[in-house]
Amino acid sequence: MYHFSKVPPEIILKEGLSRKSKGLTKAGSWAIEEGWLPENVIFLSRDPPLPLDGYVYRVNVKGLDLLPDYPALVDLGAFVWEEYMYWPEGEVPERLRDRHDPYWGVYYKHITAEDTLALTGTAAVEGPIFPWRIVYESGKDSNQ
Repeated sequence: MYHFSKVPPEIILKEGLSRKSKGLTKAGSWAIEEGWLPENVIFLSRDPPLPLDGYVYRVNVKGLDLLPDYPALVDLGAFVWEEYMYWPEGEVPERLRDRHDPYWGVYYKHITAEDTLALTGTAAVEGPIFPWRIVYESGKDSNQ
């Protein structure tokens, strides 16, 4: 999987990835504040992100527990209420329809990392991610 950060390779490849690595999702802090995700969550994508002002790292997640990327579902049109995610009528993703209550939505613990990977191409892991799992792919000073 991949991670985007503004932190340069000299630091990431020495210290690894942690919440302070400043990835793409600033808007995802609500999921941490609500207790849906751990404090030291690191967001990842299945595919490399588009070229941005920063650095792209490939992350070996073998053996790590993947977590749902709830904020990405909000980007997909979900709303958050209490401990539920819901969509406007007729817009519930097919993958979640069997778990979607028409009055409440989907209880957040019933959404899996496999769901967010299938729907958004993203997931999360609890950090830190140690340097031996990380490969620098491209970025500001790369010719890739």
